[in-house]
Amino acid sequence: FPVTILHGTPTRVFYPTDARNQVRHWTSNDAKIWILQYGLTMDVIDSAGICWSDKFSSILFPRYLDGNLVAFQARRFPNEGGPKYVTYGDSNSLYDAMRGSTSVDTLVLVEDYLSGLKVSQIAPAFVLNGTGLKDAQLTYLLKDYSKFVIMLDNDNWQVKTSQFKLLKRISTFAKKANIVEVTKDPKEYELAELKTLLQDYIT
Repeated sequence: FPVTILHGTPTRVFYPTDARNQVRHWTSNDAKIWILQYGLTMDVIDSAGICWSDKFSSILFPRYLDGNLVAFQARRFPNEGGPKYVTYGDSNSLYDAMRGSTSVDTLVLVEDYLSGLKVSQIAPAFVLNGTGLKDAQLTYLLKDYSKFVIMLDNDNWQVKTSQFKLLKRISTFAKKANIVEVTKDPKEYELAELKTLLQDYIT
């Protein structure tokens, strides 16, 4: 398990010592195939700090705050029962949005890390790791963003209900909030398609 060291608030977390950053050096072909199927380049994956760990037999997805690793999510390969994703570190920590190379005032909320990484190439994105958003996290994000776009997976009526709950809640505090309806997960779109979907909302 990772070593954690307290540095005030929040707790900093460190990857296991065998974590490998560059996809070409990963030992699991299944993990390589899975992460590359969504059209993300190795450079984008590597620069995001995504790693592979033989010890965890997992892809590790980082969550940063002010440049410090405060949590990471492990996606196991192969998944032989049990949860597919496990989060290490303080799950209640505040996290920074994925900014990519963009600097617009609109933040896109997505469910999962790869969707966030894909969208962040067009606009800042925040990964919910589900469909909810904690009060403290929303307050933190409102310091940098006044406009929000909710772009959850096209799953079922429960997700659609969650979208409208998020919209109502965020609209109370933000300058503007919108829902973008999708026919598949954001990570499954080509970048050009995402640009088209988001062009009316990004400023």
